This record gives sequence, C-alpha cells and structure tokens, in this order.
Amino acid sequence: GNPQAIRVVAFTATGSAEDTYEDVLAAGFLVSPSGAVTAYYYKGDQPEAVVIDPATGKAVADYTQSAVVRWLTEMHRAFLLQDSGRIGSAVLAGVMLVMSVSGAFLVVRRVGAWRNWFARLRGPAMGRVHVEISRWAVPGLLLSALTALFMFANTFELLPVDPEGAGVPDVVSGQVGFALADMAALKDTPVAMLRDLTFPYAGDATDVFTLQTDAGEGYIDQGTGKMLVWTDAGPWQRIYEFIYMLHTGQGAWWLGLILGLAALDVPVEWHLSEGIGHGIDHDETFGRDAALAHVLETRFHCTLGGQFNVGIGQHDESI
Repeated sequence: GNPQAIRVVAFTATGSAEDTYEDVLAAGFLVSPSGAVTAYYYKGDQPEAVVIDPATGKAVADYTQSAVVRWLTEMHRAFLLQDSGRIGSAVLAGVMLVMSVSGAFLVVRRVGAWRNWFARLRGPAMGRVHVEISRWAVPGLLLSALTALFMFANTFELLPVDPEGAGVPDVVSGQVGFALADMAALKDTPVAMLRDLTFPYAGDATDVFTLQTDAGEGYIDQGTGKMLVWTDAGPWQRIYEFIYMLHTGQGAWWLGLILGLAALDVPVEWHLSEGIGHGIDHDETFGRDAALAHVLETRFHCTLGGQFNVGIGQHDESI
C-alpha cells in the first residue's frame, strides 16, 4: 500500500493494537489544515477524540483544541462576530486587493514598465525601502486577498455547486468485520488527500464507510472492503481544493511561509507610508540631500511607446 496512507487498523480508543475492531466501528477520522489526524470515537456512550500518528495509527495525545488557537482562528475568520464578522473580513480583503493592485501600478510607474519590476531603484532611502518591500510582498497579498474572497463566497453559497453524487448505495453485502488493513481504498489514500473518514454505525450491517478525499467521495462495504460507489470531485470542488491549498498553505508549507511574510509587510509598509507622507520632515534622518531629492526627484524612464519622460517632483513632461 501507499507508505503515506493512514493506518486506521492500528487505532483504538486506548492506542493499543490488541483491542478489537468493534472499538472503532463508530469512529471517524478528520484531517485538519495543519495535517494533524484526529480520530473520533465512542467509549461507551461518551464521545472521545485523540490525535493519532498516521504512520502507525496509534494514539499519541488526547485531542484538545487550544483556547488561544480557537480565539486566533475565529478572529482571523470573523473577528469573533460570526457571520457579520465574516462579511467584514471579506470587505477588508477587498480593500487589500484594491490597495495591492493600485500599489503594483505605482511600482510600475516608478520603474517604467512591468519588465523592470525588480530593476534597481533610485531616490531617497525611505522611498526605496517602501518600493523594495512592496514589490516582493504584493504577489503574496494579492493571492491572500483573492483566495479569501473566494472562500467567503463559497461559505455564503454565492458560487455554483457541482451536481450531487450517487449517494449512499442501497445494496450492500450485509456482512461486517472486514479487516481495515486489507481495504485497498484506505491503504492507497495518502493522508494529504484525506479529508474525512466516517465509520459505519456499530452493529448496523447496512451502514458503510464514507471516505472523502480531495479527489471525491466514496462508500466502502464494511463486510467486503470493496468500494461500492465513487464520485469524482466536480470542477467546482477541485477549484475549491486548489484555492483552499493556496490560502492555507496545506500541503505546501513553503507557500504558507511566503504568505505569512507578505502579511507581516503590511504594518511595515504603513509605517513607511506615514514617513514618506511627512516628506522633508525626515531631513535629520536621511540627510539634507535625501530630503531635497524627495521633493525634487528626477525620474528618467522610457515608456513602451518610445517617449522619453522627465519627471520633477510630481510632474511629468514628455520630450
């Protein structure tokens, strides 16, 4: 089987491989955006949850959601205000999108053309630092804003949906007890692809395993281990999975790191913009020559149309 597949057979309520299959019949597995696999089950009549090691299937810790993490998650998604907060978050994402696009055009205006995006900069130090940081951060901010708006639209059902799949099959074997370790669909499912695995209800021979991955959804017979029905994810589901990966960085840690660094740029840029807005007041910091250059900045650049432009201060004249 796939070496990265989750070993559900080893999981039990106590984390011991000696316990019986019935111990997990009412369980389910859920994979978080961070990649942690949580197993849900019943111990008697009490629901329980543990974090498991997907390589061994054994419990490694009781599942407890940190109050700090919960607070940060709700603050990020909705400012602790539920649906009204989600709307406000989407509005701010729209503002960030507008600011990023307009900032990109200002960078291009300064360097002369899109092909000069990373060209060497001239002018006062504060202005150079502002543009230098911006042209590295803008792509990340654009990506965060666009994906946030998409996920907001999906949450509020503003996007088209794929047709419903075949649903739970009517005909099953009526048997129980097939070894989970021998179920091909489970062995061949990498943890990175798994979204949810729901076990059949204990004692119900007509119930099935429900497997959800980023590729679709299927139902597995608990008595034979065979996939009874499989429905591939539709185009909108695939788009959502892709956007979800881009926004959260799940499965692409390096992307999450880049987006985080881009987000840290916002307060820095705000401070730099405030400084640039004061203009000549920064004479003591950057020297008299830099302050004068900020007021009488001369820009020479060739436009795509072939004109040679001279800019002094905020005024451009074509030659």
